[in-house]
Amino acid sequence: MGSPTVPGLTTPTRKALDDLMSRRLNTLVPLERATLATVADAIPRAVPSATKMPCLNPNCLRKVTRPKAGRLPLFCSRSCREAFDYERAELLADIAVLLQAIERGEGTHAQRRKVLVELANRRWCLQRYAVPPDRNRPELHAAPVSDS
Repeated sequence: MGSPTVPGLTTPTRKALDDLMSRRLNTLVPLERATLATVADAIPRAVPSATKMPCLNPNCLRKVTRPKAGRLPLFCSRSCREAFDYERAELLADIAVLLQAIERGEGTHAQRRKVLVELANRRWCLQRYAVPPDRNRPELHAAPVSDS
């Protein structure tokens, strides 16, 4: 099965992308063939997982390095985690106020429209602060894989 074509990619770029995608672990070992043996054999041929990732705080530009052992950090510092948690809580509180105003329904059509637009904007911002309840096991919250 060929990979989807991406408009505007040159042939060398498309070949590099095809090579990269063909070395993803989920491509090397289809889900129905995933056993400890087949996956362990495929890991050396697969694209390695990243050793540095961006800090989860959307306002931070620093990278977080994966340690050799222990808890995997999500933030570059305690202050970045606290800033993330603060901003997320503030967005949730703002959304609660907007939802309450919509539920009460008092006001003009123009006012309602203004509140609905702001609600959409705050929800859009909150998407950058969405973290599953179990931060270290997000796959538990992923969509189920179809058998087709």
